[in-house]
Amino acid sequence: MTIVPLTSKYHKYHLDLEDTIKKSIYNEIYLNLQNVLESISRWNEETSLDEINETNTKLEMCNQVSSRYHKLKEHTYAKVHQITTISKKRILKPVNQYDPIRKLTVTSEVMDMIDKKFIELFTKVDIK
Repeated sequence: MTIVPLTSKYHKYHLDLEDTIKKSIYNEIYLNLQNVLESISRWNEETSLDEINETNTKLEMCNQVSSRYHKLKEHTYAKVHQITTISKKRILKPVNQYDPIRKLTVTSEVMDMIDKKFIELFTKVDIK
């Protein structure tokens, strides 16, 4: 798998992705939480204790994921000059089923930004 390492620290060779990664992560967390809250909204006096306990467990898992990512900085920078190939085994393991880490993708605009930065760093082509 080919990856572009990310960092929260600015460097002149890093590509500023602004807050796109943070927004993607929080959007996934929000969607997961929204699904759990929808199940709560369907509760009534016939809701079983098992269903309530299961929902409580899901809420706790959402909280674990939220706790993992709450420290993210506003800006994320791509270390385009350190693009590399790694084993899939080195990818971070998700905290639980609600962790968005394996679902994250970047937009085509971000991929275009990475392409341009790569060309700028490693070729003499002027793409302005």
